[in-house]
Amino acid sequence: MFADVKRMGHSQQARHRQREQAFLDQQETTARNHRNDNITRLGATMEDRAQTKRWVQQQHAQQQELEMERAILEEKAIREAQAKKEAQETALAAELARQKTLKMRDEKMRQRVREESEEIRQLRSQLEAAYTNREREKQVAEKRQIYERELDEEVQFIAETQRELEAHAESAKYVEERKAAETARYKQELEAQVVAQKRSRRKSLY
Repeated sequence: MFADVKRMGHSQQARHRQREQAFLDQQETTARNHRNDNITRLGATMEDRAQTKRWVQQQHAQQQELEMERAILEEKAIREAQAKKEAQETALAAELARQKTLKMRDEKMRQRVREESEEIRQLRSQLEAAYTNREREKQVAEKRQIYERELDEEVQFIAETQRELEAHAESAKYVEERKAAETARYKQELEAQVVAQKRSRRKSLY
């Protein structure tokens, strides 16, 4: 909003300067024309003098209007500058008050911390002790789990070894039985062959 008012003031000031410059240019042109026509003006009629008087009055009125506008613009600029200054002072006062409040709050907090420092140290010591105990219990539990896991693995290994030994023993027994059966069968076959040979010899003798 202040920016819009500021831009509006600048625009009005620019228009005022343009009008003032045009007025000065017109006065200069008129004065030059008056100098050039000095002889003619000396013989002017009453009507011409009346017109000149009216023109002078108009110029005077226009100059007064320009001066009034300048005064209004200057007063407006002063009011805006004053309002801006007051706004800055208000903002600065608010910021200083905020910083003061924060400083007081920080000081109270520091004082409270100093007063409760012993309690805080005790609490920290208790927490550290509890943490140490918890870590120790955790380590004991982990060691117990490792021991139980190793024990289970050892029991499982022994059981598997026992099963393998039993399986090997069964296999060896089976092999021995097969070997004994083969030996007995081979012996029977040899005995049958011997008997057959003996019978064959008897038959050949008779």
